[in-house]
Amino acid sequence: MASPFRTFRKYQKTLIAVAGVVLMFVFVIGDPLSQYLRGGPAPSGTGLSPNDVAVKWDNGQLTNAELNQLVIQRLVVNGFIRQVEAVGRYAAEEAGAEPQPLRVDMIVGPEKPNQNVERDVLRVHLFADAARKAGMAISDEYVVNYLLQLGRGYVSVDQIRQILAGLNVGNRRTSSDFVLDALREEMLARNYMASYLYALTTAMPEQRYRDWLNVNDRVVVEAAAISAESLLADVPEPSEAELVTFFNDYKDFQAIPDQQWGIELPPQNPGFAIPRKVAVQYLMADFNQFLAKVEDEVTDEEIEKFYEDNKDPYFIRAASVLDDSAVQGTDAASGALFEKTESENAGPDDYREPKIDLDAESGSDAAGDQPAVPDSNDESSHLPGRDNSFRLAAFADDAPVGGAVPDEASEPLDADEGAVPAAESSSDAPDEPTEKPKEFQPLDEVRDEIRREIAQAKVTQQLEQLMGNLYTELGESYTEFFGASLDAEASGKELPLPPSKLADLLPLAQKHSLVYQKTNPASMVELRDTPVGKSVRPDESNLPFYYSVFGRDVELYQPIASYDLDNNRYLAMKTEDIPGKVPTLEEVRDDVVRAWKMRKAGELALKRAEELAKQAQETGASLADTFADDKAIEVTKTDPFSYLTVGTISRDTQQVQSFRLSEPDGIVAAGPDFMEQIFNLKDGEVAAAPNHNKSIAYVVRIAEHQNSPEELQQAFLAEADNWYGVEAMARGRFQTAFRVVLADMLESVGVVWERDPDVPLREEPEADES
Repeated sequence: MASPFRTFRKYQKTLIAVAGVVLMFVFVIGDPLSQYLRGGPAPSGTGLSPNDVAVKWDNGQLTNAELNQLVIQRLVVNGFIRQVEAVGRYAAEEAGAEPQPLRVDMIVGPEKPNQNVERDVLRVHLFADAARKAGMAISDEYVVNYLLQLGRGYVSVDQIRQILAGLNVGNRRTSSDFVLDALREEMLARNYMASYLYALTTAMPEQRYRDWLNVNDRVVVEAAAISAESLLADVPEPSEAELVTFFNDYKDFQAIPDQQWGIELPPQNPGFAIPRKVAVQYLMADFNQFLAKVEDEVTDEEIEKFYEDNKDPYFIRAASVLDDSAVQGTDAASGALFEKTESENAGPDDYREPKIDLDAESGSDAAGDQPAVPDSNDESSHLPGRDNSFRLAAFADDAPVGGAVPDEASEPLDADEGAVPAAESSSDAPDEPTEKPKEFQPLDEVRDEIRREIAQAKVTQQLEQLMGNLYTELGESYTEFFGASLDAEASGKELPLPPSKLADLLPLAQKHSLVYQKTNPASMVELRDTPVGKSVRPDESNLPFYYSVFGRDVELYQPIASYDLDNNRYLAMKTEDIPGKVPTLEEVRDDVVRAWKMRKAGELALKRAEELAKQAQETGASLADTFADDKAIEVTKTDPFSYLTVGTISRDTQQVQSFRLSEPDGIVAAGPDFMEQIFNLKDGEVAAAPNHNKSIAYVVRIAEHQNSPEELQQAFLAEADNWYGVEAMARGRFQTAFRVVLADMLESVGVVWERDPDVPLREEPEADES
C-alpha cells in the first residue's frame, strides 16, 4: 500500500493550492458573513428586528431574517462558484495545460451593501418565481454539467461533493441542498432574463444610425439664458395647502445628484429627507511636507551614486539618442529609453528601473542589488530623458519594419548561389557603421531632479512604514474596544466608551508631525468633497473612502487606511453615525418654500424663453442680431458639439469604447432632455429648452450643422459595420433595456420596501453612548 505521505508529496502543490482556495473562500465570505450573522436583535417597532417585514409585494413579502437568509445564500454560492473554478484552474496548471477561457459564465452576483446586494437578491427571488410560473426548471444534469464546465474538466463530481461537504456558515456545516438550491435560484433568474435577450440586444438599422449620429453629428448653437433665480421676485408666496402638498410629494426623497450618461447633474426634483450623516476624524501624512524635509537630507554622495547607476539610459542627451548612427546596434523600438538586462534573450519587458539605495550612507551600497523603486504613480518622478527620448522605430526616418538597419549585403541571394561567407564578401561593401559615443547630461543639469527622485522614494517608504505602524497600533486598540462592545451588547450592559487613543487622534498627529482633522457630520455627497472623502482604500480595490464609510461593514472607531492622487496617506475613522430621517414641515419650512418658488420661477423662465424664441424665429436673424438692443439678454455661441462624446476606455470591457453626455460650453447642466431637443432642430430653427433641473430656460438656435444629412449618411455607410462604438452602444442599450424590464417587473408586482435596503439591521449607538 502506497504511503499517504508519498501521495501528499506527489500532489502537494495541488493540495496546497486547493487549501489556499479554501482559505480564500473563508476570507471572501467570512467578513461580510460575520456582519450579517452578528447583528443583534433591534428593538421591536423599529422595522429592523428579524421578524419585521423588510419588503413586500403582491402576494408576497420577506422579513429581515428571510432577506438575510437570501444574502447569506448569495455569499455561499459566490464562494462555492469561485472555489470550483479555482480548483479547476490550479489542476489545469498542475497538469501542464494552459487554463482555457471558461465556456460558461461564473454565476457570481453582488454580495456587499455598496453593491446593492439586498436589491439584487430580491430581483433573483422574483425572477426565479416568474421563471417557475413560466414552466422553467433547472435539472440536476444541468447543474452538474455547469459545474464540470466551470472546473474546465479538471474537477470531478466527487471533488465537487467534497467541496460542498467542506462549506460552513456561521461555524455550522451547510448541506449540499442548501448550496445547490441557492444555485438553482440564481440559474432560474438568469434563464428568465435570458429569455428577453434577443429582444434586448436586437437593433434595427435606423437605431444603429441614430447611435452613430449621436456621436458624429456636430452642431454649433446660439443660446440665451433666462434664469429662474432672476424671476423669484415675481413668484407669490405659496399657500399653506400648496406648501403641505409640495412637501408631502418630496419629503421621502433626498436631494442627491443625478447620474446621466457618465456625467453628474443637479437633481431634477427637490428632496426634503434628511440624509444619514457621519462624522470622521483622520490623520493625514502630507507627502509634500515630508518631501521638503527629506530633500534637504539627500547627500551629494547619494546623488552622485544615483547618477552613475542610472545615467545610461536615463541621462543620455536626446540628440545622442536620436542620431541615426547612435540608433544603429541599439534597441530601436525603445529608442534607448530603457536599458536591457544583461541576458541576451531579454524580452521587451526586461528593463531596469533606476537604482535608488534608500539605505545608502555617503554613497555606500548597503542594500545590495535590490534597488528600491520609486512610486510609479507619482508624475514628478519622471526624470529628463525618460519621456523626451522615447521614440518608436516606426516613426524613425526611413526605418524599415522591425527597426533593422538597411544593408545591401544583407539582401537575400538566389537559392542556387548559396550564402556568401563573411570573408569572401565584396570589398566594395559599405563599412560597418561605427557606434557614436553616447553623450550624457552633466550631473549639475539633473542634480535637482535626482535629489527629488531619491527623496520621493525615501518618503514613500517612510510613510508606508509610519502609517502601517499606526494602523497596527490603532487596530489593536480598536479590536479590544470592539470586542468589549460586543460583550456588553450581548449581556445587555451599557456600551463602553472608546479608549482615549481612538477617541482623539490629535496626540498621535503631534507626535508624528501629521495633520489632524475632524469633520462635522456630513452626508455622503458632502463627505465626498472633503480631502479624506476623495481618498481611496487600497484594501478594497480602491473603493472611495466617502462611499466605504457609509457601508455596513465599517464600525465606529474602526481605523481605515487610504491614499489620494497626491500620494498623501490617511488613517481615518468614523466617530459618529447619525441615521437619516423624514423631517416635519416645520423643520425644513424655509427649504420647502424656496424649492416651491424655484419650481414656479422655472415655469416663468420657460414661458419667457418661449416668447423670445418665437420672436427670434419670426425675424429669421441670429440671436445675437435679434437681441442686440436688449442688454438684459446675453447670447453665447458654443463650440461644435455632439450629443455624446468619447468617454473612457475600460480594461473591464476589453477596450470597448464608451461614451458620455456632452457638456457644451456656456450651457449649465444641459442634460439629456436638453440635448434631445437640440438635435431635433434644423439649421436656423429656434426653440426654448430648459436645462436638466429647470433652473435655467435657454432660447436656442442651431447656427450650424457641421455636416449635411447627405454627408452624414455617406459617412455612416462607409463604417457602419466596423464603427468603434457599435459594441458600446449595444451594451448601453442592453443595460437600459434591462433596467426597464426590471423596473416594470418590480412595478407590476407592487414592490414596496418597508425600510431602506442595504442598511445595517441594528441601530448604531449614539456617539455619546459609544
